Amino acid sequence: MEHDRAKNLLQYNPILKQLIEHTADVRITQSKIASIGFPLKLKEATQVDSKVSLAAQMADVLIGGGIEAGKVVAGLKKADYDPDKALSVYRDEQFIHRVPSLDIEGQNEFRKGGQGATVIDCFAKHFHKHCLNWQL
Repeated sequence: MEHDRAKNLLQYNPILKQLIEHTADVRITQSKIASIGFPLKLKEATQVDSKVSLAAQMADVLIGGGIEAGKVVAGLKKADYDPDKALSVYRDEQFIHRVPSLDIEGQNEFRKGGQGATVIDCFAKHFHKHCLNWQL
């Protein structure tokens, strides 16, 4: 994985390295479509200059476009383009944790069997030293 070289991202390198090197065989379910499993398939994370990395530039464009269109849909920003058309390049499940839902019963069903507390316990047990140093 490559990510943009930026000061604010440097703090995540130790936790990324620790996540990559974690060898326990664990699968934790968050919802019907989201889970995390160790060991990760990810083998390496490096920082690159986004000015010379097409992949980093594309990621910036996609996330920036998604955020901007989301702001328009949420009524936080006016735009002279159709936000639904901009958002159509993303699948619904790619926005699962970014778009709030007032359908409480639907959300409860969607997250039924999820192991959110297990994720917290797992990170607290294995990765807490680095997490405490994050500058949020």
